[in-house]
Amino acid sequence: MLELLTLSRMFTAESSNEEPKENIEVNLRVSSLSLTLNKSQYPLAKARVSGLTTQIDMRDGNFAAKGKLAAISVTDVSPHGALYREK
Repeated sequence: MLELLTLSRMFTAESSNEEPKENIEVNLRVSSLSLTLNKSQYPLAKARVSGLTTQIDMRDGNFAAKGKLAAISVTDVSPHGALYREK
């Protein structure tokens, strides 16, 4: 489940003849996300992410991000990945 908690956009200008600066704040929560990478002949890898929460701030030309990740796994499901499947 992917849930966009908040998306805020604010515009500010120091003076009247200055272009407004765009400030953006994004709060995102992902309960579970699975991704499969395929080649035309066979699947290559599966990736799983769970328990992701993040806050992204872009203010006055500066970028800041913070968050938490509960678990991530990448599994090689290609014909050559039999020895070390999970990374």
